[in-house]
Amino acid sequence: MPPTTEAFAELTAIFPPQAFLISLLVFFMFAIALTGICSVMLWCYMFVWLDRHFRKAKPKEYFL
Repeated sequence: MPPTTEAFAELTAIFPPQAFLISLLVFFMFAIALTGICSVMLWCYMFVWLDRHFRKAKPKEYFL
């Protein structure tokens, strides 16, 4: 016996719409991707800054 309209209405009331779930998935994918990109950029910037700092510093200043 196929599901009735009432059963379908109950199911849609229990479960959120699929578009909402897909939008949540896309949002979290973008958030994770942006976090990864920002962290890689910050690591690269840090290494460039450290490299320039230690090239300019005299040997005595390394441990200050």
